[in-house]
Amino acid sequence: MLRGKAGPASYDAFARAFRFALRMSFSKSVDQIVRQDVLEDRPTNVARFKQLVETFKRINLLVEGVEQKIKQGLEVSKNFDAALVEARKSATWTALQASAVYELSNAAHEKLTAEKFDQEVVVGESTQASTKADEAVVAWTREVGQLSGLQRAHADHAENAGAQQDLAQAQEKSTRREEELKRELRNFRQLLQNASSNDLLAQWQPELALAALQLRDFSWKQSRVDQDALGQIIQDLGETLKVAGTHMNEEHDVVKEQIRLATERLSTIGLGMERANTNRAQVSEPTARLMHEFAEHGLHPTPVCDLVKVTDLKWQPAMEAYLARNVEAILLRDSEEEQKAFGIYQALQGKRTIYGVKIVRSDKARPGQGQPAADTVASLIQGSNQVAVAYLRGKLGNLKRANTAQEALRGERALTLDGMLVGPGDFERLRLVPEADLQIGAGAKGQVDGLRAESRD
Repeated sequence: MLRGKAGPASYDAFARAFRFALRMSFSKSVDQIVRQDVLEDRPTNVARFKQLVETFKRINLLVEGVEQKIKQGLEVSKNFDAALVEARKSATWTALQASAVYELSNAAHEKLTAEKFDQEVVVGESTQASTKADEAVVAWTREVGQLSGLQRAHADHAENAGAQQDLAQAQEKSTRREEELKRELRNFRQLLQNASSNDLLAQWQPELALAALQLRDFSWKQSRVDQDALGQIIQDLGETLKVAGTHMNEEHDVVKEQIRLATERLSTIGLGMERANTNRAQVSEPTARLMHEFAEHGLHPTPVCDLVKVTDLKWQPAMEAYLARNVEAILLRDSEEEQKAFGIYQALQGKRTIYGVKIVRSDKARPGQGQPAADTVASLIQGSNQVAVAYLRGKLGNLKRANTAQEALRGERALTLDGMLVGPGDFERLRLVPEADLQIGAGAKGQVDGLRAESRD
């Protein structure tokens, strides 16, 4: 080179090059001159060159692997998005089905109520007609007795003529009342015919039809009403209508209960859809109903499974099998809400009673009492809400993690991955919770499929 690195031209280097050029002989070809006289003899570092080539090959393979993983991740994301869309569709159809059941039950309730009122009218009219008939017969009997007594007491012709006139008037009055009674019996008979054609009274149709036939004989064929026979018919019919009325009341209560259950199911499905849309695990129906009751009274319930996570997921099925319903324990904002929740929970009576759902007492959970030992199951519980973490850790206690039978039997309390639970005086095997039913930690794998299966059921 005629100049150094990042410097001016070198005079000495130029002079040497110029003298070299003067001494050059051009008897050889240009290629030989360049190869032998101009080019410097500098060996190539083959090892470094191969290392550089291998480095570029590894970089290319790494780039291809990363691109392949990105493509696979995009495919997985598409599958999860499609599963979430299907879950929402399934939950929406389930809600529509429950709404349709509610509408049908409500229509049946209205129909039964109207028919109940009709039957009450029939019973009332029947009772009224029976009362009128009894009063008319008693009045006729009393008038006939009075007239017969007057006729026997007075032998005088004039007085006897007056008695005959009174008797004629009484008979006319009696005939008029009989006509009124027959008209009432015809109307009542029409009501019985309408009731006997009702599907809800099908089991009493023979009795109602027989009573209508007997009343037809009284209202058309007989010239005089038989008081005893009519009273017996009315009495038998009253017993039948009493039993039918009791049945109608029972059917009315059944429909009301179906409407109540459908309404509660709609509320539960609504809460499940809301939790599914936010990638939270589904809770049991009693827990969902109690959370709905608390929310209706202005409280802020949250299950502890939404607030914690398991750091080693392979232990989660065994841990949730041990904790059971404790993972759904409801946590409220403060002690004031806990006091209100106690009263609301206690006030649910009768068919609204809820059992088995636990409420966390935040003042007893004692967060911040030190970290559990590293080999315990409780050490795998982590989360931002220290009350929820402390509650579940307290339920787990000093339960140790064991990988072998020797480790499990060596301690006082231990749990294995396959659900073997060792206690102070015995041991047993717990049924592991399926992956689709795991609840701790929002958005765990398999929860969307579990929600879809429950919606189809």
